[in-house]
Amino acid sequence: MATEVEFEVDDEDSLPPPVTVPHLNTKASPISKSEIALVRSLLKQEGSSLKRYCSLAVVAAAFEMLPALIMGMLMQTAISQAQAVDRRLTTVNNLICSLMAVYFLNVLLGVLKGYMGASISSRVLTRIQLKLFDSILLQDIAIFDTMKSGDLLSRLTSDCYSIQGAITGAAISVLESGIKGTVGTAFMIWASPLMAVSFVIVFPGIAVTVIPMAKALKSASRQRSEVRAGSTSVAQEIIASIRTLRSFAAEGLGKKLYVNYLSDPDDVEYRYLLPVERGTRIRTTAINLFYGRQIQGRTILRLAVLSQLVTSTFVSVLTIWVTGVMTFVMWQGFRAVVLGSLTAGQLFSFFMYAGFVVGAIIGCLMGFTSIMSALGPMCRVNELICLMPGSSSSNPQGLRPTTMKGTISFDNVFFSYPSRPAILILRGLSIKMDANKSTALVGGSGGGKTTVLSILERFYDIRKGMVTIDGLNICEFDTAWLRQRVSYVQQEPVLFSCSIADNIGFARRAQSTRALSGRRNSVATSMTNDELVMAAKQANAHSFICGLTERYDTKVGERGTLLSGGQKQRIAIARAIIANPRILLLDEATSALDTESEHLVQLAIEGMMINRTVVVIAHRLSTIINMDQIAVLKRGTTIDLGTHQMLLERCLAYQHLVHSAKEH
Repeated sequence: MATEVEFEVDDEDSLPPPVTVPHLNTKASPISKSEIALVRSLLKQEGSSLKRYCSLAVVAAAFEMLPALIMGMLMQTAISQAQAVDRRLTTVNNLICSLMAVYFLNVLLGVLKGYMGASISSRVLTRIQLKLFDSILLQDIAIFDTMKSGDLLSRLTSDCYSIQGAITGAAISVLESGIKGTVGTAFMIWASPLMAVSFVIVFPGIAVTVIPMAKALKSASRQRSEVRAGSTSVAQEIIASIRTLRSFAAEGLGKKLYVNYLSDPDDVEYRYLLPVERGTRIRTTAINLFYGRQIQGRTILRLAVLSQLVTSTFVSVLTIWVTGVMTFVMWQGFRAVVLGSLTAGQLFSFFMYAGFVVGAIIGCLMGFTSIMSALGPMCRVNELICLMPGSSSSNPQGLRPTTMKGTISFDNVFFSYPSRPAILILRGLSIKMDANKSTALVGGSGGGKTTVLSILERFYDIRKGMVTIDGLNICEFDTAWLRQRVSYVQQEPVLFSCSIADNIGFARRAQSTRALSGRRNSVATSMTNDELVMAAKQANAHSFICGLTERYDTKVGERGTLLSGGQKQRIAIARAIIANPRILLLDEATSALDTESEHLVQLAIEGMMINRTVVVIAHRLSTIINMDQIAVLKRGTTIDLGTHQMLLERCLAYQHLVHSAKEH
């Protein structure tokens, strides 16, 4: 009589706290220490270039002061009656020639400064993108479970370009303006110390408006980047699924989903020229903005207008302040001329110096405004760069045994996904898989079969228990080294948008790149054409590849859309074969194929299983009937283990699975 055997499960209350997905959030402060550290580290790498740029900027600023000096001398010469006319004309001619020479040199210095600034800015952008991309590649799979690819792409592209335009460009502008302002102030003091002191004392009051404006700009730019990332994700998903969308005639729905992030310009309520969400007050929106809180009904249109409103307000306050300061200085200057303590030429030169310094100060403040606008994107980029991956992503100093037999053991394993920590998937799973033997995992949906393969691939860490390979804890291995010896063929294989040859040889190219790290790899890193063809033949793919116009150079399209399901699956198997794994993981590799394709793929799999440890997830009886052992999983635990015949005699759950398979 058949029975259902269920293994003992430990008390779940004794489990350690679950590993959860890190929450990426933003601080309300204008700029955090980690963001300052990121900027400092990036600029430090450009230290020598920045020193050269600063030296050039000082020289350029000094030359830019000379026209004001020469113009003052020209005016004084023109109105002076102390010299003869001929001598004054000669002086004017000489000064004009000097002025033209100075202007020419200023043009050359401006071109050189522009080139050096663009070079520094572009290198900083590239470093940010490489640093961010490297961080993304090293993150735990749990991060990709919760974050949309469009969000990651938005951080990698638009956010990084915002940083380049506003941080690197504005930072250089602030640096240059600061140098100009310093040199201009020195000339002002030389022209009239008293007026210069009055100017310098009064002007710094503008700093009072900087901090609140900085908070508002960071909040608005941060939320705008988030909404832009959401729109990118939606657009990417809709475009990638255009066939499904069109099959349901859902183009209108797709547009609506996209418009939700942008706002329809013809369907936005304006209150005092400000687009706000219906039912919200402008005062509430302003308070949320200045305190870094999320704005109700935030869309790209609303946030763009709010950002521009804050910037315009800042510029207006700045203009009023500058006008007041310059009026005060002019009043003092004309009084000095009337009293005879200053000549008209000196006053003219001083005003030009003052205008130059005012321009430099405005450049500094506007650059600062641009920097504040970029703090939102910078925070989004920095939080990913600073996010440390777990041990499941990288363990470069881990074990690298000289040989791997491939004996796998799960001992009382408990597991829950970081994105759903409260839901246990594996509940005390125990199973042993001998080296060079095949094991099939069967059971109903949600039993934990695919999770077992994900754990063997080190996509996730378990909560309790132990998973070993050849008696060694799987967590102690060098993660990349382990994955080079484990091949995973999924139910829906993913091919890269390149040629068939590049897809098949992907594992070898990855191993070749890994070998550059310096540690011995002990895995083949080169590939010959004969090996490529042999792998394709073993996967029963060579015949259909030869029937294509460009044979192995044929492009497969994005995600392999130009090939059939069976063709993609056989190329994926060839890719696994050429990696020469010790452990082979197969996740229902034939379930979605037609009968002919299934037969060809099944032959390829059977040839690949020789002298390897194989773990198979399958529902079709033809796939599992000849396995060395079959594990029946239910609710995250093994309820029975044995051969096909043994399970038929004693396990009700397996009998039900077999009966269902025969009916289909």
